[in-house]
Amino acid sequence: MLGNADFLDEKNRPAALIAMDCQGIIASGDVSRDLLVNDDESPFFVKTDYEKLYQKFVKYARSGGLIIIHPGDTVRANDYLNLAIPQQYEHYRKKALKDADAFIGRLMRNMNLAQDLLMVITPFPSTSGYRQRNLLTPFIAAGPGIKPGFATSATTRRPGLVANIDIAPTILEYFNIPAPVIMLGHTVLGVGTGNITLNSLEYFIRMNRGIVATYTQRAYLIKPYVAMQIFVSLGFLLLVFLRKNRLKTLRPFILANMAIPLSFLLLPLVASDKLFSKYLWLVLLTTGIVLVSLRFMETLRSIIFICLSTSSGILLDLLVGAPLMKLSILGYDSIGGARYYGLGNEYMGVLIGSFTTGITALIDESRMGSRKKTSLSILCAVLFTATVYLIFSPRYGSNVGGFISAYGAFTITILMLLGIRVKSSHLGPIAAGMVLFIVLLLAATGSSNPPSHISQTLASVKVQGMMPLWDIVGRKLSMNLKLLKYTPWTRALLTSIGVIVALFYRPPHILKKHISKIPQPVQWLCGSRNGMPFSLDI
Repeated sequence: MLGNADFLDEKNRPAALIAMDCQGIIASGDVSRDLLVNDDESPFFVKTDYEKLYQKFVKYARSGGLIIIHPGDTVRANDYLNLAIPQQYEHYRKKALKDADAFIGRLMRNMNLAQDLLMVITPFPSTSGYRQRNLLTPFIAAGPGIKPGFATSATTRRPGLVANIDIAPTILEYFNIPAPVIMLGHTVLGVGTGNITLNSLEYFIRMNRGIVATYTQRAYLIKPYVAMQIFVSLGFLLLVFLRKNRLKTLRPFILANMAIPLSFLLLPLVASDKLFSKYLWLVLLTTGIVLVSLRFMETLRSIIFICLSTSSGILLDLLVGAPLMKLSILGYDSIGGARYYGLGNEYMGVLIGSFTTGITALIDESRMGSRKKTSLSILCAVLFTATVYLIFSPRYGSNVGGFISAYGAFTITILMLLGIRVKSSHLGPIAAGMVLFIVLLLAATGSSNPPSHISQTLASVKVQGMMPLWDIVGRKLSMNLKLLKYTPWTRALLTSIGVIVALFYRPPHILKKHISKIPQPVQWLCGSRNGMPFSLDI
């Protein structure tokens, strides 16, 4: 370990955390103030002595191994932000970057990149980056096996984007040391520019701008949507109780509620990264979808159009690598690290609900005989199976929780379509079928797919037994309990539950009376043929 970010009388040596062993000991190096020099033109009147730092590097490089260098000047410049006027701070920042750049250039000129690995890592954003919530930081790597181009890894599966958990596996891979199964990251690789026509810097700037915009604007777009859901749900409940003849006035708002997830998916195609642009296009897209759906006249047909359009859009995007979900407000959060690829939980829920509702409503609307409806139900089972595969497959959806949800929802729906009343005695066979389905899918896709958290879990189970599975279950439960406290979706969920309970019991059994008049079980999901749907938020 070489270097520090000390200033005045305060020690600042966080890079040592990377180099120390499990006892907190670093084998060799120098983190002392001997590597600093007094300088009246630098923050805190001190700067790194790059000549001494370089000579130290040359000394330890002779014996090889892992060498971590912390220049320190960029940290000191950043810490001086609140003590200097903006122009002075900017001068210090650029000076620190130029000195570090010159030092790295000197290192590279004296390294053999055919056998030496160099990684330039920015562990955390600057203070101004934190303030702007611009939390992605630069990363550069060069050395054996790393192709020129964009850095990527199996963690993100996105050119130009790696995670901090990928650093340790990359170092271990370089030294031919197998990474422990508990290590979540993957080796950083270099990939070519492929079909990307922009130059590298412009591509990075555009990608960073899109990711940061999604991260910072998510709450501003989702909270109004949640408020709209609550408003429409409560408005529907009040009209059912007090003004049934006015229910049709809510029809466009109900359809808009259902159309917004599709609008969010299409938004990256037309909107800029500005919040106002996204608001404007969200309204225009949703209005357009609702107007098209209203041309079907009957509410059930409008629902079919929106649900099948939404589910088809999600599946198509998933099949081509999810380019829209990567930038959708309901898609990934690369800065938060919740998901980098596959099918996120928001669109997973939208897909299951819209596909189930759309398909079953289509069967009900077809007005076929019982034999033809049975044949169509079998076709639905095939479509549901294909969708479950896409949700589970490590190459596409890679969402185990989504697979469990989809399997349960689709299985119950198929049984209802076939006229089978689901009883508690059916739950055991359904669960056994789910386990069998998982085993078959793993056998069919395991080795042919890129590394994913599914394959990592399997590897952990092979080494540690069932304990990793219980750890995952506990972590998922803990996270969901936190989400129930803090996510705005909780308000929509509680409102929906309250509305459903009220429809069952006040006035007495209004929903049960409505269901009893409908001949097909499938209409439980869709509402009456000529009336309004009761399941507002499926």
